[in-house]
Amino acid sequence: MADQTAGGAAALTSNAFTRSGFTFAGWNTVADGVGGTSFEDGASYDFSRSLTLYAQWTAVAAPPPASGGGTSSGSVAVQSDPAPTRAVVVVPRRAQVVPLAASPAVIQRTQQSSGSSQPAEAVALVGGEEVAVKATTQGSQAARYGVGKVTVDVGVAAKDGVVDSVGGVPSLKIARNSPASVKGAGLQPNSTMQVFLPASDGSFIELPSVAVAPDGSFDGSLTFGTSNRAQPMPIGKRFIQMVGVDDEGNETVLDIPVTIAQPLPAPEINRVSGERPALTPGQGLAFNAGAPETVTLKRSSAATSVEGEDWAFTVAGSTTDESGQTLAFTRDAPVTFSGEGFMPGTRADVWLFSDPTLVGTVDIAADGTFTANFAVDSNFVPTGDHTLQIQGVGKDGFVRAANLGVVVEDPVSTPLAPIDSDPMGWVPLMIIGTSVGGVLVLVGVTLAIRRGQRAKERLVPIS
Repeated sequence: MADQTAGGAAALTSNAFTRSGFTFAGWNTVADGVGGTSFEDGASYDFSRSLTLYAQWTAVAAPPPASGGGTSSGSVAVQSDPAPTRAVVVVPRRAQVVPLAASPAVIQRTQQSSGSSQPAEAVALVGGEEVAVKATTQGSQAARYGVGKVTVDVGVAAKDGVVDSVGGVPSLKIARNSPASVKGAGLQPNSTMQVFLPASDGSFIELPSVAVAPDGSFDGSLTFGTSNRAQPMPIGKRFIQMVGVDDEGNETVLDIPVTIAQPLPAPEINRVSGERPALTPGQGLAFNAGAPETVTLKRSSAATSVEGEDWAFTVAGSTTDESGQTLAFTRDAPVTFSGEGFMPGTRADVWLFSDPTLVGTVDIAADGTFTANFAVDSNFVPTGDHTLQIQGVGKDGFVRAANLGVVVEDPVSTPLAPIDSDPMGWVPLMIIGTSVGGVLVLVGVTLAIRRGQRAKERLVPIS
């Protein structure tokens, strides 16, 4: 891939390659990934020094045979419901020292009342029987789970997540696509611990397994996400399942609740093509979980709206050009962005491309709505054609993104050309506080948009 430069902290350019039979697992400062420094895809780097990053690949296991006995090293996606009020434990395949089961093991969880603030608790099976789990927090960045003779510690870096204690129950929160450490003891020496996460379609996917040392201990890393070309993991409450064999030969299944939190702001890409949208004025494109989706576009003298099945973005107080089709933004002049139908406690982001510039972010209220005033800063955004992207997390945990081709201009015609030597990949206007669940951005500015005749049309994906 092309070299990347920046004058300060910036997101690393996302991997642009695929490899048949392998899954992209991130970057490392050494070619074999052993002993070097790991970087997740799109992770932030401070660019304080030059370095070379090597792509790391994980082989995709072949699927198991459709019938017959024996053991298998493949993976099987098994239908399940990852919702915290009706979760199940699924064992897609057994450790190789244990015969394959005829059907997945299942643990029924206690139904929680609607709106309950008490987090779901970890549950487990040992030898097919449900057993109690001793769960405790280990400070704000780790939790320990004890199942019989097996202990499992799950930890997360401060920049990637947090572990709270709610009513004495650990509550693990990790930003999507971020890593977590997993280590422990009590498993059968030289065996393997399998790790499963819910996929976007409600089934389960298998992460790279963790090798168990000759003394029964294990130490590995998990990434809570998928590649840029795969369907994303939804934001919200999910479960992670770990399957191993204890030192007495009993299969042990540990099911841990985890909240997948919204990561730091980043432009939403088209996961079908693997590219960031680049639209001309008047064009439109909508994404649902990174895939193009047909929605409704409404234009009037009062506002321009993009409406999905149960969500909507609106740019109010706007006008279009004479054709009534193209949004034209005046730099340093105000306008209001709003939306409805999004997940409370998450964040909506507004971006401008070609060089990605974060115009602003706003928290989603308890009723699923947001309203914020932003402006195109003349210090960062040149005049000319751009792509506007407004994105927010839908109620189902998948990001909705509306992309519109727009024109940015000055009150008078004084174009500002981009500075070729500027190495910054994207420029946030003002970020004064960050957390795993969201980023608070205070921007005392708004956007102005010229508007024209009323029109109603369908906003369709553009190939």
